[in-house]
Parts: sequence; structure tokens; C-alpha cells
Amino acid sequence: MTKGLALIGSIFLGIGVLLLGLAAFSIAADSIFEDEGLRADGVVIALARTFSGNGTTYAPVVEWQDNRGAKHTFTSSTSSYPASFARGDSVTVIYDPDRPGKAIIDSFGQRFTGIFIFGGIGIVFALIGGPIVYFYMRRRWMIGWLKKYGTLIEVDFVRCEIDRSSTSNGRNPYRVHAQGKHPRTGKLASFMSEPIWLDLTSELEGKAVPVLINRKKHGPHFIDLSEWVHSEETA
Repeated sequence: MTKGLALIGSIFLGIGVLLLGLAAFSIAADSIFEDEGLRADGVVIALARTFSGNGTTYAPVVEWQDNRGAKHTFTSSTSSYPASFARGDSVTVIYDPDRPGKAIIDSFGQRFTGIFIFGGIGIVFALIGGPIVYFYMRRRWMIGWLKKYGTLIEVDFVRCEIDRSSTSNGRNPYRVHAQGKHPRTGKLASFMSEPIWLDLTSELEGKAVPVLINRKKHGPHFIDLSEWVHSEETA
């Protein structure tokens, strides 16, 4: 996995967490407003048109009377197509007694549509970015562990080829492939490096390649190319 892909994953995860946070904040704010607000009967007196790139939607315009007998009118911030309400529909209104102009229609769609949109998009972004970040960080941790506790062996260089499964800024990185006997199994094993931006074929042809392994497990390994590759040349 390249650093570019990890960065994209981090951005997706960050956006997802932000949207989920906004959804959670909206749920809390709605709950507080419901607990502290008063209810009143209202009626839909008109449908306000909202124009956007997706077409025309309709928001209910509601007239209602507060507990002091004063009449108020507000246009819902939630619109839809087709319209969720018709002129003359009776609705229940929740309003702030200190600021009667702040009111909402007490219905699931009017109260939670925005929350579900933010939450749904947030979940999608988090599910895309989360695994990318997780596997990248897990690999970084594994490399750190191998550098500290791993066993160094030398294996034969096989080839350095373009990794077409990875792309960053329109470029494909290279990976070094090597083979050698694994001390745990005594059998021939294959090893593959982290992605790099250099073709090391000429530098490594006919040479032994240092590899850090976990003697207790067959899979985890890290080809140490620090002698030939600077940190900024890793993909």
C-alpha cells in the first residue's frame, strides 16, 4: 500500500468521522430541543418551492399559535419531492418558548432526514477510509517490530518490477522480489519489498538482499532497502 493511498484513506476516514460527529451532535441537539420545547397544533398553509441542480423540492410553510396566543409562521428547512405535506394538513409543532420563531414539525422525516443523510454518508466514508488506514498502520507497526525484534537473513535478488496494482499520482511504483530459504521451515520462500519509486535491477542484480523476518511465523517480513533507497523514494 502506497503512502498516497494511505493519505486518501485518512481523508475519507476524517470526513466520515466528521459527518458522524455532526450526526451525533444533531441527535443530541434534537433531543434537547424536544425535551425543553413546547408543542402546539399547526396547519400547513403553503408549500415553498426550492430549486436545485436535482430539480424542484417542496418545503411546508406552517402557521401555528404559541401558548400566549401569538400566531407564527415558519418554513421548514427540510424539503422533498414529492411534497411530504399538502395544504391544509394538520401538524404538531415543537417550538422554543423563549424564541417561538424557532420551531420544527414533529415528524420523523422533518426531524431526522438530515441526520440520516449525514450519518449515512459518514458511515460510507468511514467504511472506505477505515480499513485503508487500519491496514497501513498495521503494516507500519509490523515493520517497526521487525526492525526491532526481527531476525536478519540474506536471500537472492530475483527481480524488480512495476507494481501495476498500486497507483499514486498516475505513477506505478516498483517492488523488489527475492527468494531464499526460510530458517523456520527450511524451504524456499518468496519475499516482496514495500513499494518504491526506483528500479533497482542494476543495483541488485546478482546480489544478496537483506530481509527481516519473524522466526516464529512464516509470513511477516521486510526487505531492508535502506542502503539503496532514501525515505522520500518510498512510495
